[in-house]
Amino acid sequence: MPTLWELASNTRKGVLALALGLLLPSSPAYASRKPIICLGDSVTAAPTLTPHSFCSLLVGQNLGVGSTSTRDIKLQLPYLISLLDKLRNKRSTTIIIMYGLNDAVLKDMTIKEFRKNLKYLIKKLHKHKVHKIILMTSNATTSTIANQTLKPYILATRELARDLKIDLVDNYTIFSELQAEGEPVYLDYAHPNALGHFYIYEAISKVLNNINK
Repeated sequence: MPTLWELASNTRKGVLALALGLLLPSSPAYASRKPIICLGDSVTAAPTLTPHSFCSLLVGQNLGVGSTSTRDIKLQLPYLISLLDKLRNKRSTTIIIMYGLNDAVLKDMTIKEFRKNLKYLIKKLHKHKVHKIILMTSNATTSTIANQTLKPYILATRELARDLKIDLVDNYTIFSELQAEGEPVYLDYAHPNALGHFYIYEAISKVLNNINK
């Protein structure tokens, strides 16, 4: 597997990122700040695929689970709530949510149910008075057919963030642009590699910087 340096040094943006030292997990932007919890599917649960995930760069607690969709939220929620209840600074916690890739391949998953599942999670988090919720679209894939199937879920995520006035990180747009620029940001057709996770981290960091101003 290529190293982070080898991946980044092949790209203009990657060289700049390395020069700034932002790719090193030893120098995260939020290590001593408010707690971060990451929820999602195998893209979020990336430590099993790559050692440099966006959540690890944020020094967040990674609750991502591979192969999950928004239908699994109710099964995962009790653990999340118990974790929040144990945090002394629960009200300063930021929750980062990204689902969609697996929802899109479930034949009986409707956009209505997808929105309903996400709204249920967000409502529960608001009830527990977390500091901030960041909703993220799934990243674009390298497959045109897969992207066509995924696109309605991307649109639904954007609309939900707007309707609920929640901060949005649009990974779909970010990765579409990176593909167009020829950036090597994938492990396979769907999962970001270490460099891809850096770009997700970078986008989240911009939102967190605005929150913490």
